[in-house]
Amino acid sequence: MDSPNVTDPAPTYDELLARVARLEQGAAEAASAVEASRRSALQLLALIERSPMSMAIVSMDRTIDYINQRTIDTFGYLHDEIPTMDEWSARAYPDDAYRAEVSATWAALVAKAFASGREIEHAEYRVTCKDGSVKVTEIYGVIVGDKIFAMFDDLREHRLSVEALRQSEEKYRLLAATTDTGFVVIDGGGVVILANEPYQRMAGGEASESLVGRSVLEWTAPDEQESNAEAVARCARLGSIRDFETVYQQQDGTRVHISVTAAVQESREHGKHIVAFCRDITARKHAEQAKAKLAAQLQQAQKMESVGRLAGGVAHDFNNMLGVIIGRAELALARVDPSPPLREHLEEIRAAARHSADLTRQLLAFARRQTVAPQVLHLNDTVASMLAMLQRVIGENVQLSWLPGAGLWPVNVDPAQISQVLVNLCVNARDAIANVGKLVIETGNRTLDAGYCAAHPGAAVGDYVRLAVRDDGSGMSDEVLAHLFEPFFTTKEVGKGTGLGLATVYGIVEQNRGFIDVRSERGAGTTFTIYLPRHAISAQTPRPSTVAATRSPGRGTILLVEDEEAVLKLTQLMLEGLGYTVIVARAPGEALRLAWEHSGKIDLLMTDVVMPEMNGRDLAEKISSLHPNTRCLFMSGYTADVIAYHGVLDEGVQFLQKPFSTAELADKLREALGPIPDGGGVSARVPRA
Repeated sequence: MDSPNVTDPAPTYDELLARVARLEQGAAEAASAVEASRRSALQLLALIERSPMSMAIVSMDRTIDYINQRTIDTFGYLHDEIPTMDEWSARAYPDDAYRAEVSATWAALVAKAFASGREIEHAEYRVTCKDGSVKVTEIYGVIVGDKIFAMFDDLREHRLSVEALRQSEEKYRLLAATTDTGFVVIDGGGVVILANEPYQRMAGGEASESLVGRSVLEWTAPDEQESNAEAVARCARLGSIRDFETVYQQQDGTRVHISVTAAVQESREHGKHIVAFCRDITARKHAEQAKAKLAAQLQQAQKMESVGRLAGGVAHDFNNMLGVIIGRAELALARVDPSPPLREHLEEIRAAARHSADLTRQLLAFARRQTVAPQVLHLNDTVASMLAMLQRVIGENVQLSWLPGAGLWPVNVDPAQISQVLVNLCVNARDAIANVGKLVIETGNRTLDAGYCAAHPGAAVGDYVRLAVRDDGSGMSDEVLAHLFEPFFTTKEVGKGTGLGLATVYGIVEQNRGFIDVRSERGAGTTFTIYLPRHAISAQTPRPSTVAATRSPGRGTILLVEDEEAVLKLTQLMLEGLGYTVIVARAPGEALRLAWEHSGKIDLLMTDVVMPEMNGRDLAEKISSLHPNTRCLFMSGYTADVIAYHGVLDEGVQFLQKPFSTAELADKLREALGPIPDGGGVSARVPRA
């Protein structure tokens, strides 16, 4: 120890105080540093203790200074049971050869780490736990001073997690491959990153075709691209969309309806992207469309029924009055001077009444309440016999072409209805042609299958005879087509049409169990195709009538039954004017009494259908019991199911539609009476109930 330098002056009191202050400050700083170091150590130990990994601190003398709780939980050994690395080796590696291998490997790794100043490399070992189980662990360490921080990773749990992830991915791949739901991942601009096979099928590609890198707009229908692009942008902005519906259009033109639910996701690989699940709802959409068509058909049927009820309700009384007007006008015309002006007035009255009667018939035809007498006929023959008349209807500026189909099947329909259908369609075509044009009438056979009927509601599977009327006129818009067969709907000027022509066609076709297909395009003309069911038996050529040769008109006794006084008087005048003997009855009961009292023969019962007391059919049955050979002629202002099932007369039932002219009455009487049998009188024909 050096002696003090006696030459140095003695420190002053203030200097001594300053030295003491400096010593105290140094001591305080040292204490603070020690406290901070202690706190850091405690914090580090706390972190190690709460670490999810197994950790241990080992000194260079192979003493294990510390193990955390995770190590105890993983291997089961307490710190007191493994105070040194030798004790750890003895317990963790009970196999001598394996223990020696582990010790040598670990010593080499530690030496290498000290020499290089790097971390101890990872090594994988089998560790025997306290409970005898064996775990595969990965051990690595960090050298800090003279300490080794060792960390143990349980590879079994890690491998189980990896296997669970692998199985999860395998399940997803299996689900993606077998589900019908389309799965697609796109970026914010709609470009495909990933897609499964169902989605590829929706987009129209084969399963092997890659959609990656292409925009979803490539297979979006043109009319849906704008809304689809907006949906992608909305999903990117809001984070998700649900049940968005769009349409994909495949290369062959097939439209696939899609429902999309999507959400924004984020990953390290793709950044922000949209995951979308797509369901093919085409079948549902088709079902909804079919339901809408059926609803429209139901609405149309309800309209028809309403119009039919209205027409049926007024037609009887209205036609009675029209009959009186027409009949009285004809009787007056037969008695007045042929010079105008009185005759001209009477002819105008008769013409107006006939026009009103035609309107009523059209209403009844549309509502399927028109009385018809179907015949088995060849449609080609019926149409051919009308061509000259149809040419006059359409005028010289329209060229009429007739294309009859070969080997046409027979149909069972009233020829008068075919005439009504063709006249209405030809008039409609004529009005659609501005100056000159062409009109084609064509027939043919057609067998309809289930596929066709599914696409054409109202059609039924079976054999049909096709009657088509095609023009090159102005065509019709979709809006007009939607209302085409509605009664009173017309695009013509006021006073140019009633709106009943096509409605009449519709009613006639429906009454004959057929249907209509209409194709039209603005500026490209219109085609009406009518399908009438094939009749099972061959058509027969009608036998020429022998009435005129076997019976002179105006001979015979007629029992006339009519409850409307004005109609009764007029019809009596007509019959007597034609030369018949008339027995008049104002009610069914009176008719039965007169028939009972009449000792001679009654050739014909001419009766109204709808009357008080009983209907015309029941009256005919009772009269036939009194006069078995009496024939029957029914007359009415509208169809009644007491004589016609849904407006269709049985074969042999004679019917005269009110109002009628004297000429029409004369023709129908000759047809109803027919030849007189040798025994006198004729047989009665009563329709089915």
